[in-house]
Amino acid sequence: MSEAKLSRRERKANAWQGKLCANCDAPLQGPFCHVCGQPEKTPIRDVVSLGTDAFDYLFDVDARLWRTLRDLFFRPGRLTQGYLAGKRMSFVRPLRIYLVTSAILFVVISSMADIGMNVAENGEVQFGPVKARVGDTELNPPSAAPDDSTEPAPVQPAEPVPSQETGPEEAPSPPEAAGSDGSKKPAERKPIKFTFNDQPWHPTDNPVSIAALPDAMNVRINLFIGLLQHNLELAREDPKRLGATFLRVLPQSLFVLLPLFALLLKGVLIFKRRLYMEHLMVAIHSHTFIYMAILAIIGLNMFAEKVGPTYEWIPYWMLGLTCAWIPLNLFLTQKRVYRQTWLGALFAFSIVGIAYMFLVTFTMLGALVMSLANL
Repeated sequence: MSEAKLSRRERKANAWQGKLCANCDAPLQGPFCHVCGQPEKTPIRDVVSLGTDAFDYLFDVDARLWRTLRDLFFRPGRLTQGYLAGKRMSFVRPLRIYLVTSAILFVVISSMADIGMNVAENGEVQFGPVKARVGDTELNPPSAAPDDSTEPAPVQPAEPVPSQETGPEEAPSPPEAAGSDGSKKPAERKPIKFTFNDQPWHPTDNPVSIAALPDAMNVRINLFIGLLQHNLELAREDPKRLGATFLRVLPQSLFVLLPLFALLLKGVLIFKRRLYMEHLMVAIHSHTFIYMAILAIIGLNMFAEKVGPTYEWIPYWMLGLTCAWIPLNLFLTQKRVYRQTWLGALFAFSIVGIAYMFLVTFTMLGALVMSLANL
């Protein structure tokens, strides 16, 4: 083929032909020297040439990224199967796409979530959206500022009407006790206490003691319990602080799920005689797909709030399909990669799914404990 018929990219790829290595003077047989390994291209070039190379690199990454995301979401198991078969350069590396997707997901969740801890007056602990407490300077900021130009009309206090049957009404007890100086004091709240042996935990009077562990380990356990109890009180005063810490710890905790999930696949599918790294690739691609699906669900939910009631059914219909697609995609991925029958795949998927739910539950609890410890 004549050089005039070659594209610009093909001419750049064949630029090494007929040249010698600038380092060892060996005749080049490709873009890299087969003797010393030095590339034919040098960074000492004009800005236009460097700019075109950067554009080509970004374009290639975008194409690989699109193929990776498309196969992950719409072609269950094809990406993992191709990667294990040796087709790796046409797609983004599994760990890279996982880290990018998880980072985007937790940035979105952190910007939207208002997670914290609410502690009732009786000491009951609840986790969820932060609720404003009585005594805060601002419970719910008004949606619109009041107009200062118009003075509100004074409200006349209503006269209490005595009941003919029961007599005059008694004044309701105030929710807050008054101090000696006339200032209001918040109602007394019960302290958060852990229980051990049906008695309140105490580091010296009623400590946790495990006979199978040495004394030094028991001391560390009681110090850790005291730290958690103290930080729970801090979280009661500032619930958003715990929510922010939990969202910081959660990505690292879920990252630990990857090797554990691969180990779970190895144990359930032991007769497939697959290497652990093959199971790890399945785990990485499966979790990346789950994060992509969660992002899609968040986006569809936001879209449903914007379109209004007329076309609201469209995003909600797509949202339902996305939720149903998550377990179906994971099931088809497992069946394709491990080449199982329908009955065998369904049995293995059920065992893996139940065990995985336990793993996720313990991981979330561990992330919560670590959040309290790092508060």
